[in-house]
Amino acid sequence: MNQLKQAVKDRYIIFNKKANRVTYLPYGKSRSLSNPEELVQLKTFLALIYKYKYPVHRIQVCVPVKMGSSTKEADIVVYQDDECKSPLIIVECKKEQITQGTFIQAIDQGFSYAASTLAKFVWVTNGHQNAFYEVYPDRIGERRENKLPVLPTYQKERSFLFGIHKGIFLFLTAPLRLIKKLFSKSFKHPQWIEVFIISVMMLFFTLILSKGAVTYYDEIHDLTKVLWKKHGMHFGWIFYVITVCSSLFALLLSSSLELVPMQKKTRTKYIFFTLALMMIPIWYVESSYTLSWWNWKHYKKLPHKTWVYLQPQLVALPFQMGLLFFSLWIQKFKLKKDSIERTKRRKRS
Repeated sequence: MNQLKQAVKDRYIIFNKKANRVTYLPYGKSRSLSNPEELVQLKTFLALIYKYKYPVHRIQVCVPVKMGSSTKEADIVVYQDDECKSPLIIVECKKEQITQGTFIQAIDQGFSYAASTLAKFVWVTNGHQNAFYEVYPDRIGERRENKLPVLPTYQKERSFLFGIHKGIFLFLTAPLRLIKKLFSKSFKHPQWIEVFIISVMMLFFTLILSKGAVTYYDEIHDLTKVLWKKHGMHFGWIFYVITVCSSLFALLLSSSLELVPMQKKTRTKYIFFTLALMMIPIWYVESSYTLSWWNWKHYKKLPHKTWVYLQPQLVALPFQMGLLFFSLWIQKFKLKKDSIERTKRRKRS
């Protein structure tokens, strides 16, 4: 962890490797890293300094928050001022292997702290999954329209670029929020909602690319004339290109919108593994459709030319959804397993 070494060097923390404890300076608060939640808190503290560029003197850990007659403790609070009197960000940290329900409860907890402290942003993280929110004081229960793609960096919460980034994110995720709202009660397993959303995106890209292939058929044919004449190219080849691209675009978009929690270092492997799985039904369907479907005469007779690509895609879609569900399950299982193994290693050390 390069940030840990840098923080020790910068005298922001003291790390006792033997005791597996960290002391946050200048507060002098010492925490045991044997607790998985504390490790996530440390990583988040370092990210606020080195990734988001917040001054360390404006960041406090384990901050008491008065809530009615009781006092609770916010994991991390980032302040707007040097005197640390005006909270800007509430950060709630959870251990890695938690359920989605627990993660949602942590979001609500973060908002309750924000309501008490008048903080402007909430960040909830378990090290892999992140949720960033802007707090609407007049709608403290809002969880959809105020979701952010990223946390604003130091003194950038009102910048033009951050506003553009937020606007694009809200525009892109509006259909996803609507789908989740409409179908959240229809699917017993929340993972099917993710599968459904990715499948809808894949169909959308397939439709767009199919229309492009029909519109620019002459240009495509001119570029691939040799393949048509010498290697027996047919419309099935174009179908392969369309489905590979549409599946890849859908997976990349779902990854960038964090529909699927995953480690950054394994993201590329996951995407291409899932892509390979999703191509199995495509290969089978393309092979099952004979040349009577993929030839020029049939293509010419179709009233809607895009149907030559869309129908096989629709046939393959249910099988792709099943494999996509399997891939998502593997990814989440692997995250949980890796987290448990890291916890065991920390306990042994």
